[in-house]
Amino acid sequence: INVEAETAILDAELIVIGPGSLFTSILPNLLVDGMVEALRASPAVKVYVCNVATQPGETSSYTVSQHLSALEDHVGGNIFDYVIVNSNHSYPMPASAEAAGITRVLFDRDRAAQRPVHYVLADVVSAQISTHHDPEKLARVIMKRVWR
Repeated sequence: INVEAETAILDAELIVIGPGSLFTSILPNLLVDGMVEALRASPAVKVYVCNVATQPGETSSYTVSQHLSALEDHVGGNIFDYVIVNSNHSYPMPASAEAAGITRVLFDRDRAAQRPVHYVLADVVSAQISTHHDPEKLARVIMKRVWR
């Protein structure tokens, strides 16, 4: 791990990981030697932002707990204090997204509840691009419901 990155992680009060492609954006950064150790050693509140939509060929049909299982399979468990999960499924998926096999990431409450993490269910989806997070909604949820 880069020494400056490690220092920033160890000095942080809040660390937000995600949203992003699970296997091509999130995990490669976590797999850097020393990264998980720095995250575990950091006193910061650690938040994982689960994607609002699946990615064909990468997370097809994945639920929230399957996203977390993939993370745990590669870097171990108990890293995150909070997981932010989109609760608004009312915006229609674009026809192009449906044709590509993109679906909503569903919160499988019973399976997810088996993990020692706090789930924050909130409307964090973009009304304009319903396969993405709305950055303002997401920031408000982090600041009001996690950071307090």
